[in-house]
Amino acid sequence: MKIQYLLLVVIVLFFTSCNDDLLTVVEDVDNIPSSTAPTIEAFICPQDTIHQVRLNYTRPIVGTSKYEEWFANVGKAIITISDGTQTATFNKPLNSGFGVFTLKAKNFKVEAGKTYTLKITTYDGQQAEATCTIPLNNVDLKTITVKETGTSSVYGDKNYNVSWDDIPNEANHYSIFVFSKTINTSPKGVVNVYATSEYPEHSITDENNDGKRLTSTNNFYLSKRQNLYGGDYRVWEIQVLNTDIHYYRYHKDLAENALSQDNPFVEPISIYSNIKGGFGIFAAYNRTSVIY
Repeated sequence: MKIQYLLLVVIVLFFTSCNDDLLTVVEDVDNIPSSTAPTIEAFICPQDTIHQVRLNYTRPIVGTSKYEEWFANVGKAIITISDGTQTATFNKPLNSGFGVFTLKAKNFKVEAGKTYTLKITTYDGQQAEATCTIPLNNVDLKTITVKETGTSSVYGDKNYNVSWDDIPNEANHYSIFVFSKTINTSPKGVVNVYATSEYPEHSITDENNDGKRLTSTNNFYLSKRQNLYGGDYRVWEIQVLNTDIHYYRYHKDLAENALSQDNPFVEPISIYSNIKGGFGIFAAYNRTSVIY
């Protein structure tokens, strides 16, 4: 009995002595040191007229954070792209806080089959880099077709899925985009696209279907050219992207993560990243486009 009593006293004294320390830790949570790293999102394609890199920083949930400082200085970063022979530097963003760096394709041409390296040096000296290779082939335009599925939108747009021939004798990953473009033609014949709606489907693979006919699992609203008020008109553009493995894995994880719908009991998903020294994605694709 005495032994049990002594053990009880020791336990009470232990937790009593620790109580102040525990409270100190909780009260001092804002001063916990934390680390950050750059986050990057960049995709390159031979058919693009401009290359873009979106740069940001990780933001810690607890502890001290210099996010406001980074937000104000993100535009001071230096971002370069190289094919091993030539190197180009991205233009700094007009609005630093948005962190969107651009480079005109005419000033740095990217080509199918080539490997490119992206390097980032942030204003505070952090460095990150990644490489990707643009797929050599793109989908044959003549093989892209659509098939009506029998439903329509409130605007009269019919519902279709998209089919195409897989590029044979290689492992392929695809992404489908359908754009609705509202266009205005000025009196001088200049075409201005001032409103678009984007409907994507990512993470399509030709596994076990090499060289065969592939079809999107998603349905898309499509219609022929529609004349609108004031001379505006609307067209639909279908894009089939032959993507690299980085693009596929990144978007596959994003799609699976979105299915959780903020359910706190769903197992968290680690989003794929190929950035050394940071987080995010640098990936490539080869695009085929057709106006419906």
